[in-house]
Amino acid sequence: MQKRLHGVFFAVFLSSTLIPAVAQMSAKGPISGKDFDDAAAEQAKRYLEEGRETFRFDTFGSEDFWGGKLKLHEAIAGEKLGGTGPGLSPQKALELGLKVDVNAIP
Repeated sequence: MQKRLHGVFFAVFLSSTLIPAVAQMSAKGPISGKDFDDAAAEQAKRYLEEGRETFRFDTFGSEDFWGGKLKLHEAIAGEKLGGTGPGLSPQKALELGLKVDVNAIP
C-alpha cells in the first residue's frame, strides 16, 4: 500500500512539475532542451520545498482527533502540569514514540 502511495505521489509530482515548466517555456518562444531542463529543475525544486513544508508542518487534521477529542496532551502533561492522570516523563514519552522537533527546543 505504501509503495502504491509513493508511486501516485511521484506521478502527481512529476506531472505537476513538467506542465508548468512547458507552459512557462512556450510563452517565451521556441524551447531548447537545456531551457526545458532548467525550467523543469527549477519547478521541481520549488515543489520539493513546498512539499517539505507541507509534510513538516501540516497536521492534516490529526490535531483535532488527538488533541481535541482524546486530549492526549493533557494525559502526557499529567495533573502536576494541569492535565489529567500521572503524566509521562520526557524519557517515557520518547520511548513511546512522541516526536520532538529538536529545532524548536530553545
